[in-house]
Amino acid sequence: MLRKITAFSAIMLASVASLSAQTADETAAWDIAKDSTTSAEVFAFIEQYPDGAYAKEAKARMIDLLWLELATPVADGAGAITSEPAEATPVTFTAPLTEGSADIIGKSLEQLIAGTPLFPPVEGLPEDYWKAQECSNCHEWEQTNLCVQANTYLSETGAENLIKPHPYGGTFKLTLRNWAMDGCE
Repeated sequence: MLRKITAFSAIMLASVASLSAQTADETAAWDIAKDSTTSAEVFAFIEQYPDGAYAKEAKARMIDLLWLELATPVADGAGAITSEPAEATPVTFTAPLTEGSADIIGKSLEQLIAGTPLFPPVEGLPEDYWKAQECSNCHEWEQTNLCVQANTYLSETGAENLIKPHPYGGTFKLTLRNWAMDGCE
């Protein structure tokens, strides 16, 4: 009996040690992310620790940074102040995307809404329900109603949804927001 208790204790101690290491890693990552000055850096933390101890704080920080980035004028190459970031490439419905995951770069919004998701649209959904299925099986996307969806990300309430996972990857909603900012052309 003592041998069983000792073995169980060793397993429990190993589990606690592993959990402590994970918590320490997350805390170290949060210490860096909370002082970040870009939403992209905080978003990377959220993707790594979506249900972690600092997830709620990280989401709030990312939203604050997004609003700051949208409102902050930047200098262009000649030193003139502009209201739009110089590096931003306009997003249009038919032009190939230049940002996002490697799986969506080079495809247009028009192509993606007729494509298949890269990740499950709902966490835990069995692959046979979504893998190799077109997005149009669940949505009747076209430019007009996708624009309505994209415009929701421009409001403060909608900005909170920017951090939720998307079947085309984390940056796709940001791409839709940028498209809406340019009038959904």
